[in-house]
Amino acid sequence: MERIILITLVITQLICSSTGLSQTDSTLTYERIPTWAQEALERSELFDNYLLLSDVNPFYFEDDFNDDDQTDIVFLVKHKLTGAVGTFIINGGKNLCFVMGAGKPIGLGDNVDWCDQWFIYRDHAIYNFDSKKVKTVIRTPGIELRKSTNKSIIIYWDRRKYIACVKSV
Repeated sequence: MERIILITLVITQLICSSTGLSQTDSTLTYERIPTWAQEALERSELFDNYLLLSDVNPFYFEDDFNDDDQTDIVFLVKHKLTGAVGTFIINGGKNLCFVMGAGKPIGLGDNVDWCDQWFIYRDHAIYNFDSKKVKTVIRTPGIELRKSTNKSIIIYWDRRKYIACVKSV
């Protein structure tokens, strides 16, 4: 009897590991998200087209990206049909959702699967380091998606919508 239970457990483990993200993994990922963001994702028709990428560190960022004194959140996502990677931003308070990349064109195409670092960009200007001139002035924190060698995109709020600006590294 113990042998049958052991074999069943091994087979179940093999099936779960071969399908990628198991139901348990998906639940654990979802539980790591703040409650207000979980509710916004559940109500969002836009989110139905995307999968959260939970294998990145950090898994998400929270900050006031649109200068409305509300906490916003950003995740890396993958488009379910095309596999294109990008960001999914939820503006807190109104819980409005925005996608940058993941099939929607931004500065360096519509897919940021090349990104190997991401972080909050807190400088008030985006510089083009080739010419040392200020390229863009920004008033709020942005999200920088960077390839460690030479690519960088900064996503920021321009008082009306999110904009992507290519930055030389």
